[in-house]
Amino acid sequence: MQLKAEKISNIVAQSAEHELTVHGIRMHDKVLVLDLCDINHTLRPEQLHVAPLHEVEALQPLSKINPILRRKISAKIWHSIAQALKYFVREDVGFCNLNPDNIYLNASSNNIYIAGWGSTSTQNNKESRLFDKSDQPSMERFYLAQLALLYYFIESGKNLHKELQNVGQTAWRDKHLKSAVLALETDQQLKDSLLMASGMGEGAYTNINAFIISIKSYFYLPDPEGVLPFLAGLWMGFSATVSLTFSMLIFYYGVALI
Repeated sequence: MQLKAEKISNIVAQSAEHELTVHGIRMHDKVLVLDLCDINHTLRPEQLHVAPLHEVEALQPLSKINPILRRKISAKIWHSIAQALKYFVREDVGFCNLNPDNIYLNASSNNIYIAGWGSTSTQNNKESRLFDKSDQPSMERFYLAQLALLYYFIESGKNLHKELQNVGQTAWRDKHLKSAVLALETDQQLKDSLLMASGMGEGAYTNINAFIISIKSYFYLPDPEGVLPFLAGLWMGFSATVSLTFSMLIFYYGVALI
């Protein structure tokens, strides 16, 4: 049991040179690859991979894909990334801005590639924790805010990362983000969840799991495809035709009797 715990805790770590590693592989000039997982499943450690950075040249960034495709697979994208971040925050060593420009998809949409990873030991990464206003900064709270921004992009198609980074004062940045969230054409409870994850709502989430649970019911799920839905649609169409024909017959004989 102890060996299993050690294996899980060492999925993400730092090398002796304070460089980020995943499964013992240094992330310098590499990207993190995630297998897309269903929203009802947990991303397993073996579903986190490392690939050379040049592979992203053949991929398309999330910010550029067709909006219909983005919404079709948005639930799996967001949920898979959120699940992966739980491994990174466990050791508080891995860092990446979840800017849609840093997230890539392959043609079959079975994997997600996330570029721009670094170690939390570098000064630049510490300065990049834009949204954690607590006295004791937490990488998990930072990622909660990042996940809120990513969900906002999936929901609206608007990338707020560049806008927020160009705003100098924290108060202005918070006001801009809050206004953007409140302007979403969606359920108020979902807006409240996004604000709580960003540290601007009444209360705040303390872990990624709580945030996942709060918005899981709002995921966009595409219409089912396949034989069973086709048969179901065929049956409904047939039933409607029969009902209409039966109604017309009743009307016809009713008029005839009068």
